[in-house]
Amino acid sequence: MHFNYEYGQKTLPILDTSTNEKSIVTLADYNNGSTYDRDTHVLYVNEIAELNIKEKQMKFDGIEAIYREIDIHKPTFLRVIHPEGALKLQFEVEGHSEFVPKINTPSSIEVLIPGSHYNGIYMPYIRGQLYYPRSRKCLDVMMTLDYLRGLLGQQEGIMVYFISGVSSRSPCLLHERAQGITAAMLRCINEIIRSTVSERLQSVYIQNKLAELILLVADDVSRKSERQLTRLSSNLDDTSTIARLKEWIDQHVTEPVTLPQLSTRAGLSPTKLKTTFKANVGLPVMTYVRQQKLQYAYRMLASRRYTVSEVASLINYQHVQHFTTAFKNKYGELPSDVLKRLL
Repeated sequence: MHFNYEYGQKTLPILDTSTNEKSIVTLADYNNGSTYDRDTHVLYVNEIAELNIKEKQMKFDGIEAIYREIDIHKPTFLRVIHPEGALKLQFEVEGHSEFVPKINTPSSIEVLIPGSHYNGIYMPYIRGQLYYPRSRKCLDVMMTLDYLRGLLGQQEGIMVYFISGVSSRSPCLLHERAQGITAAMLRCINEIIRSTVSERLQSVYIQNKLAELILLVADDVSRKSERQLTRLSSNLDDTSTIARLKEWIDQHVTEPVTLPQLSTRAGLSPTKLKTTFKANVGLPVMTYVRQQKLQYAYRMLASRRYTVSEVASLINYQHVQHFTTAFKNKYGELPSDVLKRLL
């Protein structure tokens, strides 16, 4: 087990995006702070400069964490390749991080983490380009799948999609989009990087805090899943309500129908009814009412049992002219034309 509590000062070359494969810096180089002979290698982009990195490394069985503070004076691109891949949680406390995989590298995926956000990341093979637009403070927590499963125990189903992706060696993200670092997570991160417990307890303390941080992430995933299920259940209830209301409208086309009446029948506010109805049916609710009335009117005209004025009255139009205008707008012909055509 390796444990380094003190910060270390490191420098890291910035790559020239126009150079060939020889200019690649591996993640191992990144972690070790390796540098190259400037006279024989072109390793810099934007300007000849170095990233000043202050970091704290914490390594234990099955899990390790690296906290970095990186001074970046200009937007920086860094090519990386890591054949062993990575399973990690990345907390972008300050700054911004983007990773774009190299073309034809299906084992790597795009990752965007803005400041004050985090995400879980798994890639079996990493090859691509990092982009840092400004200075960063970040915590990376790397772990093995066995460690993660052992920590979650029977609750690993909370992260079932993510864990299944890791198990099948398929690149995946814990969240489709990076999520905000919660207050509890930020407190835990600060306790990890600025621990005040006695030196002989540092190792145990940090290990437990890293475990706590992962569990806080699992809790965040669980809470978001529960909210999604609640919204899904609510949406299913709304769908059922709209389906029943739609059926009622279809069966009562000869009755006067108003929005307040439909709102009361559906048990939804008029605003909620309009929004939900359109989301489920694709039409505003009163537009649907008019559409069903006009379809009924067309059938009545086609039956040749009613005059135009009688059909207008059947579907509650007080003025025949209003009915004629609405009918022509929908069918492109006058109600009288339908009667003539069918004679």
